Amino acid sequence: NQQSLSASLPVGGERTDTLTITNTGNANLTFTLYETSTVQHLLSSPLEISILEPYPSVGPAQVDADVQSQLLFLNKARLILYLHGQPNLAGVYTIPDSTRRVQYVYDRLLETASQSDDLYNWLESQGAEPRRLLTANAIAATLNQTQLEIVLNFSQVKRVGINNQAEILQDRPSTQNWFQAFLSLPNAMDWNIDRIRADEVWSTLGITGEGAVVGIIDTGVMSDHVALVDAYRGNLGGGNFDNNCNWFDFVNGQPWPYDDNGHGTFGAGIVVGDGGDGYQIGVAPGANWIAYKACDDGYCDVEALHAALLWMLAPT
Repeated sequence: NQQSLSASLPVGGERTDTLTITNTGNANLTFTLYETSTVQHLLSSPLEISILEPYPSVGPAQVDADVQSQLLFLNKARLILYLHGQPNLAGVYTIPDSTRRVQYVYDRLLETASQSDDLYNWLESQGAEPRRLLTANAIAATLNQTQLEIVLNFSQVKRVGINNQAEILQDRPSTQNWFQAFLSLPNAMDWNIDRIRADEVWSTLGITGEGAVVGIIDTGVMSDHVALVDAYRGNLGGGNFDNNCNWFDFVNGQPWPYDDNGHGTFGAGIVVGDGGDGYQIGVAPGANWIAYKACDDGYCDVEALHAALLWMLAPT
């Protein structure tokens, strides 16, 4: 029998209905849910939803080859445990209020993560220093070979990978000279504004980025740089600053924004930098910035990047 539920709601309206689907077969049941509303155009494709019980019976978890290679040489390794299931975030497109949208996404991420509480609690009991990576429905943990074999018995685990590092700078020998040039020549990049015609957007549309907040995930940002200090959201004026929810240092835990590499400051300048005296560096000089230092001297690991994404969603 084919059954369906439908509802017509105004923007911002809420309604809860329940459709019970029972899978009486031997395979996982997959169906497609289409949303038909005034925000249909925001969805690039129909929402794929799988009904599982409660985790799919898909055999043993996949273990990346470099996991075993690293454990052969090291007693322990920092691993990423990728878990089954992703939250259904379709409802976010119907929420007009930005604060409620963020809360909705955050709640769904927590709801999904709670399905692996037994695994997380076991990792804590083992001293594995687990960290939830909500944006990937994953857990970072430090494990030895014996602990890994036990982890693979948890049905929630889909794949195990190494906490890999990614290099964000390809040409590093001249990094210091490049950074110093940026500090001393605030107008060195003004050609980029003309190249993408950002100045035409400012003059004809009156849009400079005012009201927007840009999140910088990088090597940090030099908050007292003359081209960036005024745009820092933590700058309260009058020489007063508040770094709470505006800056976080995953690498060294420093309470004040800094950049020990230059890459993050360079990127922030391209986005919001204002050199003054007609030297417009950034494409959105009216915007504010906040920053999360996830990278250490040009390298970022997977755990730090996912932690940064969550902080950008809920910067606490």
